Amino acid sequence: MSDYSEKLIILNFWATWCAPCLKEMPSLDSLLYNKNFKNLLIFPINMEEPNLKKTKKFYSNLYIKKLEIFFDKNLNFVKELKLRGVPTTVLINKQGKEFARITGAINFQDEDFLNWLIKYD
Repeated sequence: MSDYSEKLIILNFWATWCAPCLKEMPSLDSLLYNKNFKNLLIFPINMEEPNLKKTKKFYSNLYIKKLEIFFDKNLNFVKELKLRGVPTTVLINKQGKEFARITGAINFQDEDFLNWLIKYD
């Protein structure tokens, strides 16, 4: 995390088989189009066995254009962050500290959420 100081970081843990993940992923991608965020980095981390072809198809089916693809092959994040399921979103402030965690699906385009999140950018 020290490599990303002064950045607001969203770690989103998901899987292709997860129906709530399918629902929230387009709104997560849309965050990268929001010009109000200058210091936002998003890491969508697929929690399945790494399968680039399957993940790219998932992105393509949902018209995901800006999100990159990341995997947690050895489940290091699961262990370190004590994750309990997908989707889970962990928010990291500019000092590299977790300040919020959302378990379950969220609409990342919800106006209340965006107004709250912009305070941390």
